[in-house]
Amino acid sequence: MMGSKMRFAAMAAVSASAMVAMLATTTAEAAAPGTMAVEGVLSSAGGGAAADGIYDATFAIYNVKQGGSAAWMEGPLKIGVTNGRFVHVLGTVKPIGASVLAQLSSPWLGVKIGDEPEFPRRALRSVAYALLADVAHKLACSGCVDGKLLANGAVGADKVGFTYAGAKTKGGPANAALTLACTGCVTVDKIKFDKDVDLGGNALKAKAIAAASVSAGVFQGDGSKLTGIKIPSGECKVAGEVVKGINPDGTLKCVKAMDASALPADGIDEISNSLIHNQFENTDCLNKSVPIQDNNPIGVGAELIFGDYGLAQKLDVLIDVSNSDIKTVIVKLWDPNNKEYLLWDKTGPGKTLSGVWPSKTKVLKGDLTGWVNKNPKGKWRIQVIDGKFLNNAKDGAVTKFCVKIKTLSNQKINVQGDLIVGTDKLARNLDVKGSVALSGGLKLGTTSAKCAAATKGTLRYDKTYGLEVCNGSVWHAAYPKPIIYRGYCSKHGHGAGWVKYCLNGTILNTAQKYLKIVNNEVQFLIPGYYRMDFWTISTTGNYPHIEMFRRNAKGSNTRLYFAHEYSGNQWDDNMGQVVHAFNTNERYWLQIHDHGGGNNYAYHHGNATGTYGNLTVTYLGPLKP
Repeated sequence: MMGSKMRFAAMAAVSASAMVAMLATTTAEAAAPGTMAVEGVLSSAGGGAAADGIYDATFAIYNVKQGGSAAWMEGPLKIGVTNGRFVHVLGTVKPIGASVLAQLSSPWLGVKIGDEPEFPRRALRSVAYALLADVAHKLACSGCVDGKLLANGAVGADKVGFTYAGAKTKGGPANAALTLACTGCVTVDKIKFDKDVDLGGNALKAKAIAAASVSAGVFQGDGSKLTGIKIPSGECKVAGEVVKGINPDGTLKCVKAMDASALPADGIDEISNSLIHNQFENTDCLNKSVPIQDNNPIGVGAELIFGDYGLAQKLDVLIDVSNSDIKTVIVKLWDPNNKEYLLWDKTGPGKTLSGVWPSKTKVLKGDLTGWVNKNPKGKWRIQVIDGKFLNNAKDGAVTKFCVKIKTLSNQKINVQGDLIVGTDKLARNLDVKGSVALSGGLKLGTTSAKCAAATKGTLRYDKTYGLEVCNGSVWHAAYPKPIIYRGYCSKHGHGAGWVKYCLNGTILNTAQKYLKIVNNEVQFLIPGYYRMDFWTISTTGNYPHIEMFRRNAKGSNTRLYFAHEYSGNQWDDNMGQVVHAFNTNERYWLQIHDHGGGNNYAYHHGNATGTYGNLTVTYLGPLKP
């Protein structure tokens, strides 16, 4: 090359053709791997052999002698030239497919060396079609023979050996399998289903159907001729039961007419026309307002003790706060487990905050709904922080702090409206011992429950005190059975000085729970109204004096009554009577002296019947709420 013009000698074409014929034949007989060998001679422009060396060569096969596009091409690739001769196997880099040659009516070989123009093309004689002949000889492909290349009638029933699918006649058209439309051409023993048959919405019609099992969404017809179907019949064998369903074996499934297990735990109001409820709401609140310290990062706290009311179905915290600017206020909450909640964090403007968390007001931090199905009894506390300066004194107050829950009780019910138990005649069957005749009446049970706000108004029967009622703090006798203490002093007293009355003897005591005697004084255990009566005797000229006192829990004394007997020789004389309201742990005491002095009796100890010389204390009823 080296700038000199090369040429592909004519003898090279002849030699190439001869060599191609030889190699192609050999190759086709072997396996026709898609290659052909070609040999040529390169000469210089002067006519001599091209210089020995390695040359870049490109080979192409065309369908025309000149022009057109190459049907196959490989290169540029390196070929070795010695004495002007070279040998190359076409298809070494890019195989020559039989389909390429099949579409060429007259193949031509083009050779190009380096950057020089392509040499005049040389015809590839019939020996190149050895590739096609080998493919045809060992034809084993699908779709490689186009039906358009077969002449009509070239393939007949007597020239093939396979079974024709769906043919009406022997050797009939194979497309009958696609649109099978014959009767009797396919026998049942030739059909085998390997999966379910989908009729695509079409009906299956038959004179009779025999199957191990038949299932369908709908059976049409009246079913009068269906056999082998067990139809349940009869009735429940146990009185009071009704049919709930049918068991898998066809028998009736019977249950009690009222299946209590099917009712929700809070369903009593639904079946009682909302007259009976076992859901209760209980609320405990802070009993006083708490001033808010102005401009104080520590804030003020308030706490309340929530009662033991049961498991909460719903819990709310109610808080009302007043302040000159609510947007500067922070409100935090702690539950009995000391878990912190953020309720308000300078959230909005205004001078009042009234919220119900979490049902109406969003909790900013924490989840109060976690108390559902838990008992929220115990200490609840809040902290209110005012972060803005006003006067460094007081700025508003916490006016409400409440915890409210809804509970589902399994121990009590709430009846809306009047509760009528039996008739007047039947109610009289209630005997004094609290039992109820079978024909009707009302019986109150006994309970040791603590009287509290949650049980206010509850009645109970106590074997000692009769009918009792809870006023919100203590149980009080409501049954007309006297609550009385009667006691006396077991020794005589006399003299001019004041002598405290002693109470070391008891005549009657049905008031053990209401009062007790401590150091010769009456100590009250249940607040209420009490009446005190004192009887004494005196001899001629003694003229006794008496004073009655109340001592509170701090020890301070208040005189309730003073009396002076101006006649002597009085036996079983009622010297004093006082009706007064006493609170828990208050005490009542009295003292007496005789005016005349000497050794005469100022008061006398009580006798066995208690007809004189004694103190009587009678419980009259609870304090006003």
